[in-house]
Amino acid sequence: MTLVYKDAIGINLAIATTFNLTGYSAISLIITKPSGTKLTKTPSITSVAAGTLAYETISGDLDETGQYKIQAIVTYGDGDVIKGEIDSFAVYTPL
Repeated sequence: MTLVYKDAIGINLAIATTFNLTGYSAISLIITKPSGTKLTKTPSITSVAAGTLAYETISGDLDETGQYKIQAIVTYGDGDVIKGEIDSFAVYTPL
C-alpha cells in the first residue's frame, strides 16, 4: 500500500479473507481508528472463490492520524460467522 494521508478519499483497501465466500449472506468490514472508534462498512467482493474484498474510503473514514486496524466479518446463510485476520495500516499527517 502507498502512504495514506489524513482525510484521504478514494483510497482502495484490499482485503484478503483467506476463505471462500460462497454462500455468504452478509459481509462487513470493521475499521478501527487510532482513537478506538469503530466504523462498520460494506465492502465489495472482488473474488468469491479467493475470498477477496475491496473498500474505497469516503469522507470521514480517515480523519485521524495513526494506526488503523481492519477486519472482515462474513456471515453465511447457515448462520456461521467467520472473522478474518486483523490487518493494519498507518495514516500520516500531510504537510
